[in-house]
Amino acid sequence: MQIPRGNVFFENQSLPYDDINTLYGNLEQQGFTGFVKIDNSPVEDYLFFSHGQFIRALEREDQQYKVLTRARVLNKIKSDVPTSVYVLDSSMSNVLSYSFSFQQLYRNVEVRKKEFKKIRDQLETDEHTGILTLNGRDHGSYVLLCDRGRIVYNNLVAHFGQIMCGVDEVNRFLESISKAGAQLNVYAEKAVEIEAKKREAEERLERVKALLAKTQTGLFVKEDVVSVDEALVREWGVRAGSSFGVELELADGTLVTVKCQTAKKLGAYVAIPAKLMKRIGLRDGDPLSVQPIM
Repeated sequence: MQIPRGNVFFENQSLPYDDINTLYGNLEQQGFTGFVKIDNSPVEDYLFFSHGQFIRALEREDQQYKVLTRARVLNKIKSDVPTSVYVLDSSMSNVLSYSFSFQQLYRNVEVRKKEFKKIRDQLETDEHTGILTLNGRDHGSYVLLCDRGRIVYNNLVAHFGQIMCGVDEVNRFLESISKAGAQLNVYAEKAVEIEAKKREAEERLERVKALLAKTQTGLFVKEDVVSVDEALVREWGVRAGSSFGVELELADGTLVTVKCQTAKKLGAYVAIPAKLMKRIGLRDGDPLSVQPIM
């Protein structure tokens, strides 16, 4: 599933981290609504906004979307990357920001107006939110968005990029497929399931903790095992005394996966063996993010 483009503000401009970070701040100040797409190969990252407020960050890899923190998206940028900015209205930006939860409900189904109405009625009954793509034999490809089963319309414009939203335009298209038909794909999820997946994603992100690096030395220190405070381990829901994995994210976005154990009185520090500190380029007091692998 591809996230459809909105109106192009600019597209595929190669930008470094500093410029993208500045762009982010400018979009907030200007009350921007839409999304930024960053082609940070082999993945694509998306930052969604509504009236200047950040909504959600997504990463797309192998046709799958997952929720990331905003900092994680920006920190991954190591060099100039193709960047695009697309304008939407608020309802569209919100719908697309839920793409991480969508599943394919209909695949290449041949429909005419009557069949399409039945599917729309079912989507509305089940309160699905998502993306509908219609490939008409004689009329090209169109994208519609639905919010809790209802088509997202805009009274001022006919299209936002690939998304058709004008009432008259949608009705004309539906009339046009009455005879020739169209091929329908639907990517969506029920509202109640979206909320559950949203809570799960937010809880996962809440487990990401900002800590400071601290060199760990001693005769019995294992080179590949770090230590965090026992209070944090309890907060993560990990059994005290057990060994588990954690992911360290350095300030430049580098990710390091290591084993972890519980320690006392570490507070806001993560104790890292001296050899590992040197290998990954950390010094005492350097900031990093830590999250359990669960």
